[in-house]
Amino acid sequence: MKKILAISLFFLIWFNCIITFAEDVYFTNRIETLNRHSNSASIPIAELEEGTVISNISNVMHIWEYSSGVQLTVYLAEIQTQSGLNGWINADAVNIKDSIKLPELITKNRWVHSYYLDVLRSEEKEFLFNYESFWRDHHNDTSMSWPWYDIASINNGLRISNIFLWINELTSNNYHFIYKNIEKEGDVYNLSTICVKKNIYAEPYTYGRYFSEGDTIKFTLNIDGDYLDILINGSKVFKLIKLDEEIEKQFDNLLRVNPIPVNFSRITWPRREDGTMDYPPPLDMSRYSPTHCVTENLRLRDSANTSSLIVTTLLIDTEVQVIETGASATINDITAPWVKVISSTGFTGWCFSGYLEEIAGNYSAASVAEGEMSVQKSNKNKSMPLPLLLAIIGGVAVIAGVVVVLLRKKKYN
Repeated sequence: MKKILAISLFFLIWFNCIITFAEDVYFTNRIETLNRHSNSASIPIAELEEGTVISNISNVMHIWEYSSGVQLTVYLAEIQTQSGLNGWINADAVNIKDSIKLPELITKNRWVHSYYLDVLRSEEKEFLFNYESFWRDHHNDTSMSWPWYDIASINNGLRISNIFLWINELTSNNYHFIYKNIEKEGDVYNLSTICVKKNIYAEPYTYGRYFSEGDTIKFTLNIDGDYLDILINGSKVFKLIKLDEEIEKQFDNLLRVNPIPVNFSRITWPRREDGTMDYPPPLDMSRYSPTHCVTENLRLRDSANTSSLIVTTLLIDTEVQVIETGASATINDITAPWVKVISSTGFTGWCFSGYLEEIAGNYSAASVAEGEMSVQKSNKNKSMPLPLLLAIIGGVAVIAGVVVVLLRKKKYN
């Protein structure tokens, strides 16, 4: 009897394992051709109907295709259908069964590392080595006959779809992760993934992070305006920005043999949901001279009112230079004017001067974008220079004297 129970228990556990590991997790979201190989000369196997159940995805890779002379990157998934067919289909034609989808804001946009904005602000292409030294090192190691910036680009980053996440840390190193589930908590998306592929041909320079095939990894995606912060197993690793054509164009111009100066006026700098910018437009700090110090954490805004967008928050003790004085306002029972400032941290904007303290002896004049202008203290009435005042008084006295003389002559005449 014990043997029968043991055998029954064994088969029950074995059967449950089969059910668990053979669980159907994916399905097709449209009619799609299943191909034998992952290339343009692939042989079609079958036409998969919309809703075809997929029991396994074992790999994801990308190929390049051309449409009307434009190079396109297409991502393919190696799948096994519930009926036992094996082959490759377009990865965008697959969804997770019984799971939510990521918003198109994430999947349809291109996301790249935010440090590319630092490189743009530096106006030096070699500044890229601070973040991606492999362009220089790989070039030197292989003794290539062309300059390193001919192969460098702004496209190093991530590709995020509804079933996979692709991380490129090097020109030839990348990782592929397949989702098993997507969950949403507020504005945050949690992805339960498995690393299905890694290509490592050198040490990973950017983050020094290894993943092994079969690793279970949790990714957390947090959308914040034009930014996408990604945590891996709870630790923040990637800060990405939504890439637009102008930022890409200016970056490509910077990488030329004879670089074109960055046209900052054409760049729309990414903002977070509350309007703050991690990377403001670069400022000419050559004439910067601090005049005031921040006494409390103070919001810097686009305009002189509390409803305008926030540029950044100036922390207590941050030094600023006042370059323009605006209208007065009363905030928290404090009456003071709004002032336009340049901060020691490289931001410019308007702030409420009720939380600024004058730096003794430093508040005499300030630099303005169009030139130099005299800026008087906001808590003192403007006064006329003494020499000019005396000259005016003297002139008035002379005119009065002449008038008196003329009147007397007229009287006696």
